[in-house]
Amino acid sequence: MAKYRQELKSNGWNIKWAVKSSILETGLSMFYTSVVLFCGFSVFMTSSFAGNQSLGLLTSITLFVAMLSNLLLLPSFLMTMEKWVTKKDLSENIIDIYDPEVDPDE
Repeated sequence: MAKYRQELKSNGWNIKWAVKSSILETGLSMFYTSVVLFCGFSVFMTSSFAGNQSLGLLTSITLFVAMLSNLLLLPSFLMTMEKWVTKKDLSENIIDIYDPEVDPDE
């Protein structure tokens, strides 16, 4: 989402282009990270202790579903948002981020 937000700003708030470029740049690393974590937690399934087996299975399934959601569902959802929001809505900050260097009383 952070890369998507950067791409929105740099591409003139074009949602389709921002989704495409952010997936192209971060999608492969997200995939590799998920595969490595999936394999790492799958090792727990070889344990003789049922608790470790369950932990490995549930965590691996969760990581797999999260990866699919991030790479398939989230971009699809963002593409449908183009009908609902305007460019003005996207350019406004909805959440104020705390900056310790800025005095809140100013």
